[in-house]
Amino acid sequence: SSGINAEYGVQTLKDLGFSRILTTGGGSDVSSSIDTLKELYTAGVTGSVTILPGGGVNESNVICLKEIGFREVHSSCSIYCEDAEYGSLFNKPLPSGQRKTVCPLKVERLCMILQTNE
Repeated sequence: SSGINAEYGVQTLKDLGFSRILTTGGGSDVSSSIDTLKELYTAGVTGSVTILPGGGVNESNVICLKEIGFREVHSSCSIYCEDAEYGSLFNKPLPSGQRKTVCPLKVERLCMILQTNE
């Protein structure tokens, strides 16, 4: 147990009108909060609220999220790129001067993992 009261938190947000909750599970990213995300998933199903894991979602940890029961995730699917690489979709400079953009291949892979019936 993570020490949180997932049912109470989810119910409180539902009572406030929320039907979907984007969360890392309380950690710096989803990989560091798997136990909490399990509790939140169960509380969300019970309370008819969609829990949307986000923050560091990638091909490796999306498999674990899928095993918990999640069928939707939030991910930037981003990669570092050169100025002209991949067009201009979210191609914006970071404080370091590097640029990140959405990688269509990463989007495709995550969707494929989530949609596979295993």
